[in-house]
Amino acid sequence: MENYLATLVVLVVIGLVLSKILPVKRKGGNVHDNQLASVEVAEFFRKPVMNASESNLYEFLLHVVNKYHYPVRIYPQVSLGEILKTDNKSAFFAINSKRVDFVIADRDNIPCAVVEYQGAGHWQNNAKKRDAIKKLACEKAGIKYFDIPATYTGNELKPLIDFFDFINAKEG
Repeated sequence: MENYLATLVVLVVIGLVLSKILPVKRKGGNVHDNQLASVEVAEFFRKPVMNASESNLYEFLLHVVNKYHYPVRIYPQVSLGEILKTDNKSAFFAINSKRVDFVIADRDNIPCAVVEYQGAGHWQNNAKKRDAIKKLACEKAGIKYFDIPATYTGNELKPLIDFFDFINAKEG
């Protein structure tokens, strides 16, 4: 009997200690409170917005846009939930947290194209399925989708430059 009592006391003490150091996830509780509790105990570190290859492509695109005065803006690393909307909740959840490398928007900040740079990281795990979801959602919204391979040349960028010319003619 004393062993059971001692074990019970130890378990209660362990439970009390754990309740003080681990964030509580309340069922049916406030999601934001749970998220805040998680963030309070986590460490965060800064990381670059783009890797070196993405940054090189971004700089090139900016150079082309500025040199030829194309009437577009380029935004890096944008969540699809920021540029697409739908009344279908399930479909929105499918795209909301997915990001595209670059969004090309017109003068009114309306997205007209996205650019996905297919660098080394794009071929991990289920990247092809994620990219297929992104492409389909963008195309259904009337947003042109450009895949740029990791080792791109002028030939791979020509359709994108032609698109800039099209936007320029349309806006001009």
